[in-house]
Amino acid sequence: MPKKQEKGQFAITTLVPLDLSFAEKKDGGYELMLLKPGKWDHPAYGMVEITPEIQEEFVNNFNKNLRAHSATVGLPIDEEHYADRGATGWIKKLINKGNEGLFGMVEWNTKGRELIKNAIYRFFSPEFYFKYEDPEDRRLYNNVLVGGALTNRPYFKGLNPVVLSEKLIYKHMDLKEISKKVFADLTDDEK
Repeated sequence: MPKKQEKGQFAITTLVPLDLSFAEKKDGGYELMLLKPGKWDHPAYGMVEITPEIQEEFVNNFNKNLRAHSATVGLPIDEEHYADRGATGWIKKLINKGNEGLFGMVEWNTKGRELIKNAIYRFFSPEFYFKYEDPEDRRLYNNVLVGGALTNRPYFKGLNPVVLSEKLIYKHMDLKEISKKVFADLTDDEK
């Protein structure tokens, strides 16, 4: 059995399911659940704990522009964590909703909207550091979000789906009940 990696300087990724409903570009972006409070035993990083206080540090560090222009340009959302494929969208703002989780306002570009619309990717994976060293001044910071990715391999199973349309269909649906249904029996909204 391989030894678990230290949490410090390794980026930690988690996954959030994406809702495949789709609309034209929405002014102000789409609200995306990035993380939720909890404790998990990650196979590579050991015990990972997210608290509302840690979420607040993510927000504060984002607003301090620790990742060059994070609060102005945004943080990139890549394909499968491959930065060389180009961004699919940008996290423009972070919102700490306490026990509900850490949310981001995302501005999806044409590529990102098409990848989601065509069901190429169904999940979002945030990437963050519990211990982050600024490459310019070598100062250390706790809890820094550095971006994320569209992907298809979930680690965390209980996060809310992302709604990419103005119809917030999941506000009135029970996902546990929907997931028990046979695909052929699902309504268009449930799909």
